[in-house]
Amino acid sequence: MAKRRRRYFSPRRSRHTNVIVICIIGILFSVVAVQHFTARTHTEEQQMKARLLLEQVYRFQRAYFEQHGVYLPIDPGHNADVLKLDAPPLYQYRVEIPDSASFIATAWADLNGDGKKDVWVVDQNHPVPIHKEKD
Repeated sequence: MAKRRRRYFSPRRSRHTNVIVICIIGILFSVVAVQHFTARTHTEEQQMKARLLLEQVYRFQRAYFEQHGVYLPIDPGHNADVLKLDAPPLYQYRVEIPDSASFIATAWADLNGDGKKDVWVVDQNHPVPIHKEKD
């Protein structure tokens, strides 16, 4: 009768298992770290929304000027519904018309309640919003 050879615990097999476990833990950690470091804060999200809306205001004003030959002033108390905002925004918006051939669109908000305003501006020559004052 042939003896069956018993398999005993092998340190080599254990090392391979440890390497696999460490790799899995490393992959999970890297996924969590990437998500953590790429997530935007609430303030950054609000700033992004303000910039996007100012870019839309720029396009709207250019189209309005092409059609009517003048820019349209937009004031929060007068005709802010032109912007068609879904919810009350954190930023307030205004478009001023200093003369018939120019406009200045401004978005401002006090993001952290310290009294300083975060201000973004776009005008007829600058379609990309400029950060004038940081909160």
